[in-house]
Amino acid sequence: AMAPSPRDPHKTMACSETSVLVMYPPSLGAGLAPLEAKGLRLVGLRLVQGSVGATIAIAVRGVGAVAACHRAGLALGGSCVRSAATLEEALELTLEHFSSARELLSEGDLENLALPGPPRVPAQTGITIDLSELLIAPPGSPLSQLFCCALRVEGFVHVACPPRTVAVLRRLEELCAAWYTLPDDEKERDISDYGHVDRKFTGYRQGRYREQLEVRLETGGSVVPAPRLVEGLAAALEEALALLEAQGRSLMLHVAYDIGVDVKWFHGLLDSDDPRLGTAAADTGKDTGAADAGKDTG
Repeated sequence: AMAPSPRDPHKTMACSETSVLVMYPPSLGAGLAPLEAKGLRLVGLRLVQGSVGATIAIAVRGVGAVAACHRAGLALGGSCVRSAATLEEALELTLEHFSSARELLSEGDLENLALPGPPRVPAQTGITIDLSELLIAPPGSPLSQLFCCALRVEGFVHVACPPRTVAVLRRLEELCAAWYTLPDDEKERDISDYGHVDRKFTGYRQGRYREQLEVRLETGGSVVPAPRLVEGLAAALEEALALLEAQGRSLMLHVAYDIGVDVKWFHGLLDSDDPRLGTAAADTGKDTGAADAGKDTG
């Protein structure tokens, strides 16, 4: 019997390809549908501002990716900006639209292309979505589709928070900073011991590498435990948690629509709903500053 021959990297390339499809944002769903139906894996998504306006470049990998992207581009007609007809064109599009080509190409491809560049880094979409627009966008809309596609690629999405959200988080950060500057014995007297409350870790503790305060929002609206030594902190925690909870529940509408399930299925996994959460998400307006909460206090 003949011994098996070593793996031929050129054969690997012929079986598993990477290709890119560039389209206008409203056509994202129509462009992705046939690629996902073919079982291709989405490995990159980037919003590009160019001479023709805003476009979205998606990179997919799998057997027959080049032909599938080319057919999808033809089906999109004028909504398609560019699609590759050959593997060489696909590689050119990949290098043009994704600076981290090492993340998008297989190890076999890298050995043959000998691409220069820094070590591999996780793929990044480069997308920041306006949260106020996303909260009121209909599920399945272009913005909703962009949000869900970015989640598939990275597992998270950068958002620009509305002014009210930024103000609430900034105020909470200030009050928390004041509480953390208290003497340790006062903090320990102010907050209950760290442990489980309704099956969730709650309380204050100071470990070897960080100190942390964990509170929970109850259905009635109060937080447990409620800090008392810094005036306004308990109320600020309640307001921030209620607002973020409401916004998170609203974002679930997009995810549920994208994967084809009733949003109530997600809600069944959460704590009991608070009546206030239905209106707390209606936080509209543009953010004029960064939404970074600043220094992590645990």
